[in-house]
Amino acid sequence: MIDRVHPVSFLYLVLSLCLQATAIVLGKTAALRMGSPTFSAFLSNPWYLGGLACLILQAFFWQLVLREVRLFVAYLVTSMNYFLVLAASRVFFLERVTSVNVIGAAVIVAGVYLVVREDLS
Repeated sequence: MIDRVHPVSFLYLVLSLCLQATAIVLGKTAALRMGSPTFSAFLSNPWYLGGLACLILQAFFWQLVLREVRLFVAYLVTSMNYFLVLAASRVFFLERVTSVNVIGAAVIVAGVYLVVREDLS
């Protein structure tokens, strides 16, 4: 296990985060467009199936990350998803995002940075 995050492993981590955020957006889109939440409705909803595909790809990249990056570092870096989902909720769903939301996400990410900063340098 290496002490520093290799650039390729960092790329895999970023891909994993983006795929997870994309799956969340696709899941929300599926929920908004689906009539009644039946099993067949899930299986026939392309937004839901796209979200599942993203989660499968995310799991693949996550395993590549875990081969090279310490678990607590990899897991804590996933806190960046707070910003990704916050931005996506505003951009794609026109949801209200307040300064308190942004500050809260920043506090979480700053706390994570303090925990993992030595491993990221």
